[in-house]
Amino acid sequence: MTNAVFLLLIGLVFQDDSGTSIFPLSPIEILWANLITSSFLAIGLGLEEAQPDILYRKPHDLRVGVFTFDLVRDKMIYGVCMGSLCLAAFASVTYGPGGGDLGHGCNEGYNPSCDVAFRARSTTFSTLSFLLLVTSWEVKHFQRSLFNMEPESHSGPLSVFKTVWKNRFLFWAVMGGFVMTFPVVYIPVINHAVFKHTGITWEWGIVAGCVVVYIALFETWKAIKRKLGLGVQVSLPPPEDQV
Repeated sequence: MTNAVFLLLIGLVFQDDSGTSIFPLSPIEILWANLITSSFLAIGLGLEEAQPDILYRKPHDLRVGVFTFDLVRDKMIYGVCMGSLCLAAFASVTYGPGGGDLGHGCNEGYNPSCDVAFRARSTTFSTLSFLLLVTSWEVKHFQRSLFNMEPESHSGPLSVFKTVWKNRFLFWAVMGGFVMTFPVVYIPVINHAVFKHTGITWEWGIVAGCVVVYIALFETWKAIKRKLGLGVQVSLPPPEDQV
């Protein structure tokens, strides 16, 4: 939700010829991301097994509740990163080949002047959807890298495949989310009349670039947390000869 609020508030600066703000995301796109894409991801994360290092963590303060400072801080940081990349995607299409021409009346429906706005909106929607899907895998652990999440059983960059496959429901929820994005973008009538966007081509390069940058930012923040000892504190297990 942080990413959507950030995106929509800052996105008010994008205006058409009449001075009307053009929404980077339509209301239906926001509902789809929150109710369809995110719901199955939330269920999948709810089915996630306990993390291997859970017994080495310090006791949780019951006065803090579920929303710890670490959780809220991470949510804000990841939300701002996600919102910023979505804004960058919208601006890249709008002010790149589009030349900043957002047409007129593009919040209400499609007309020939709305091609740039609709393509930019579709790029933003696809970027947001893919970033949400990637986030569901990254948040399996607050500190550990997605590419080395379970060093006790398997380590190295290729361990990411075992990590994402371990939770089958979440894996297929993510795969389904990737697949469902394409018909929503390309099916005629549904894209123009319902979602207020249109099919895209070269813009997928922007989407892919945003995903790569997002993963890099995510992994960088996790590395900083590990370096500075931020978040959940884990005690090292005792030597085997003392167990």
